Amino acid sequence: MVASAARFEKRESPRPGEFTEFKASEVVAFAIGTGVHPEVFWHPEEHRLRIEEDEGVAYVRWNRPKKKGVKAGCSVALSPEDVPWVRPFIARVIELKRTRKFWYWFIRTIWETTGLPGMCSMRTLRHTSLTRVAERTADPFAVASHGNVSIEVGYDYVRGASGRRIASIPSVMPKVGAG
Repeated sequence: MVASAARFEKRESPRPGEFTEFKASEVVAFAIGTGVHPEVFWHPEEHRLRIEEDEGVAYVRWNRPKKKGVKAGCSVALSPEDVPWVRPFIARVIELKRTRKFWYWFIRTIWETTGLPGMCSMRTLRHTSLTRVAERTADPFAVASHGNVSIEVGYDYVRGASGRRIASIPSVMPKVGAG
């Protein structure tokens, strides 16, 4: 999907307003890398989407929809190579305040360039993120922590990924510009 997003960015003559506000590869990499709930994209200020540093490590943080107080807090560590593009990406998401419809159409339009059957949505990218954690770790607690979901849901992801477990799955954040 990240490779298709990179091809989408190189398309010839995009029409004005045709998803040119964001780099498609960054949207896909961020959504898969963080597992951010889709609603955070269209209400970034309400859910406090931000980058914070703690003991020299940069974290993407936000409050998960459907949860309140301390239980809403989500945090994903960034590798140092991702900070330079994630910081301005988050600032742009907050600045432009795009709608739910925009984000779903954006992902759907990228998906159409893959030539693969079926559909892809913002929610698909979140589930992909949790599945990647399950495949990489086989740890339901890691899945639950990454997605701020219940431990039961973490076990579901690990059970579902057990047949697809790969010994050398890359880090959760896909590389921007891959492919």
